[in-house]
Amino acid sequence: MEEMIRKNYKAELFGSELYSALASGEKSEKVKEVLQELSEGEGKHARFWEEIAKSRGVSLGKLTLLDRIKLWLLKRLRSFLG
Repeated sequence: MEEMIRKNYKAELFGSELYSALASGEKSEKVKEVLQELSEGEGKHARFWEEIAKSRGVSLGKLTLLDRIKLWLLKRLRSFLG
């Protein structure tokens, strides 16, 4: 159960960071708005899992260096592909 909580938390946190990063580089205001909403939604989901983790005494980590590299690569790929 602990591993599932950590995995879900990290996935939601990663999604929030990804959508936020994509929104920051977006030129279209409509697309930027949608990406920001998605980021906020994923952030809420991450906080949900954080509360479950706290109630069960499960420690959560932050995004790793590898996660940060993935975010950077996905943002660059988005700018390259348009």
